[in-house]
Amino acid sequence: MRPILVFIVLLASALHAAVMVQQLVPWALADGGVGSFSVNGHSVDGDRMYICLDGINVSQIVRIDDLAGTQVRTQLVSAAQWLAASGKNQLGTSSGFGIVGDYLQMADPATDEIWRYNLTNGALFRYCDNAAIRAVSGKVTLQFVANSQPEPFSGEQVIYDSVSRGMYLAYDTQGNLYWGHNGSDSLYMRTSNGVLQIALASNAIYAATAVSNVGFSAICYAPDNKFYFMDSVSSSILSFDPHAPNPAATVQVLITEDELTNSIAGPPAYNISGLSWFGTGMGLTFNNEYGGGVYRIVPEPAGVLLAALFSVRLVQRVRPVRR
Repeated sequence: MRPILVFIVLLASALHAAVMVQQLVPWALADGGVGSFSVNGHSVDGDRMYICLDGINVSQIVRIDDLAGTQVRTQLVSAAQWLAASGKNQLGTSSGFGIVGDYLQMADPATDEIWRYNLTNGALFRYCDNAAIRAVSGKVTLQFVANSQPEPFSGEQVIYDSVSRGMYLAYDTQGNLYWGHNGSDSLYMRTSNGVLQIALASNAIYAATAVSNVGFSAICYAPDNKFYFMDSVSSSILSFDPHAPNPAATVQVLITEDELTNSIAGPPAYNISGLSWFGTGMGLTFNNEYGGGVYRIVPEPAGVLLAALFSVRLVQRVRPVRR
């Protein structure tokens, strides 16, 4: 039994390393020569991606068609259009950017309002104004929490204050709401029938990262029915299965800080500002000053094959001798 146990550990280690980061949309294509500062949000809809780029007097929203092929860029909203509509010279939508039916929805911290862009006729309009949000929330300063889930997302935006320290939301296919709380280092859920409970306690995350602190900076519910989240403290992307009998036992580090940095030749992992899903991997957004563009994580076929071949050789080597 001992040799078999060694094989399992080695194979698991090899499979963890069998991922790589690829640039999905280059910064030059996303920006189009406008001179925006950073990618502030992205949303994937089949083979099409919508990207919000931030910057004073150079903000814009673009669409990339044929994402897996030739990649054709179209600017949907220019800085001039945003200024004319909102009176602001900067658009920052990292706190909530996604597709709601026939609309792009943006929770904009510059105006503290929710805006929509009509994907059919190109109309940009204020969907929920500042006064209405203040009346409901009772807050003087508004902060939006991102709703990040498989497209299209529900469009619900949640407002919080700096004391609550809640960060990033996602729904599963059963209508349960999940969020990471940076004060307690735990993931919570509100079930579809209103029951509040801990989805993943801090100790399970500590055990996976070997760091006794967590900073939730992005969360995504994926088609494989797992949640993926970014921990800015350990600079790792982790996953867990919330529907497993023991979700804590399913926590895995998908990719570490070193693997991210080495794969993308420089940009530090803590600058990941969003997680989304594309094909067989997740799309990741990075600040322009550290490389820009949109990246994705994909399995490394060569690494998986190498691990499989290695495992066969190892099994052959430790095969017991019959007496």
